Amino acid sequence: MKTILLACDLFDEKNPRLTQEWESSESIQNLKNTILGLGYDPVILSNPKEIVHFILDFIERKNRDDLIVWNFVEGYFSRNREGYIPSLCEYLGVCHTGSDGFSQSLTLNKFQTKLLANHLGISTPKFELIGPQNSESKPASLSFPLFAKPNGEGSSLGISETNIIKNEIQFRDRIPSLLEEFGEVLLEEYIEGADLTLGVIGNHPNYEVTPIARVEYPGAVYSEEVKTKDGMPETLVFDVSEEIFRQAEKKSIHLAEIIRFSGYARIDFILKEDRLYFLEINLTPGFSNIYSSLPEVWEKSGKKYSDLIRSVLDLAEKEYKSHPRYRYGKENLSL
Repeated sequence: MKTILLACDLFDEKNPRLTQEWESSESIQNLKNTILGLGYDPVILSNPKEIVHFILDFIERKNRDDLIVWNFVEGYFSRNREGYIPSLCEYLGVCHTGSDGFSQSLTLNKFQTKLLANHLGISTPKFELIGPQNSESKPASLSFPLFAKPNGEGSSLGISETNIIKNEIQFRDRIPSLLEEFGEVLLEEYIEGADLTLGVIGNHPNYEVTPIARVEYPGAVYSEEVKTKDGMPETLVFDVSEEIFRQAEKKSIHLAEIIRFSGYARIDFILKEDRLYFLEINLTPGFSNIYSSLPEVWEKSGKKYSDLIRSVLDLAEKEYKSHPRYRYGKENLSL
């Protein structure tokens, strides 16, 4: 029986802002029960030292091929944080779910990902990256209204209706606090349209997309207040036309093929007047069947939540057996 180590950060109600991206204990327990029902032996660990010790002890005493580490570690204050577990596992020659450290770090950087999308001919809102050294006024290349967001955060962290900036007065009033908290801010020309989301499942070069959903939420923006651990205040509406779906599918798979990510991703777009604009890609999306969108768009295709979990584990095993990035760890730990 294979062991599935759920290496995770757990949401802390006493510190919700810092741990906004982390999964709730209830969601991880639900996932553990699903994995148990699939015939695996799941273990939950959330302490970094315990995670490292567990992996080292397992490969010392058992067959390392019988361990899969599910990456739910998000960390904070680091551009490498979503790559901690993939890099550790690759170094030790241990199977893990999802993408490698490079892909994780690339896509966590919204600015770099948008540069890539533009290079591939995928439309985005006009954008610029600003830091403390160039934050005194609006970049000349952009026009108001603007939307300001942290460059390296997820789960709508740092997002509220005040992130819509309509003039220079608001710019000078709001940008300094965002920069002080997050260091870098991505500025986009604000597009008022329909937020769309879909999932991509697979390993390079074989990817498939889930159905696409339109996201309805209270308020003007998809803010951190909307994204909670108690449920889904937002509603996923599956009324997107076939034509728009095919466009989103083509753009999503093109990104997947170039980034060469593994396992799973959630990709977000905004639609205005039948034109799609790429917003961002998340390679460590939520898997909660309580508040995450990826399981819901997956289930819209008629498949079960447990089928998604099995697919993730199967894809991880396939990559572990065939991808050369694991070779160093496998060979050197065998010496």
